[in-house]
Amino acid sequence: MAKGDIYRFEAGYVVDVQSDLLSDLKTRVVVPLRLKSEYAIPA
Repeated sequence: MAKGDIYRFEAGYVVDVQSDLLSDLKTRVVVPLRLKSEYAIPA
């Protein structure tokens, strides 16, 4: 995965936001991409 790339994951898509500072980890930091209407109203 490269930072900023979008990938299909399970039931949707995610964007990779991992920093080079965390490149030694065997995990990735991703953000799910969903429609705004699918989320609850923020506090």
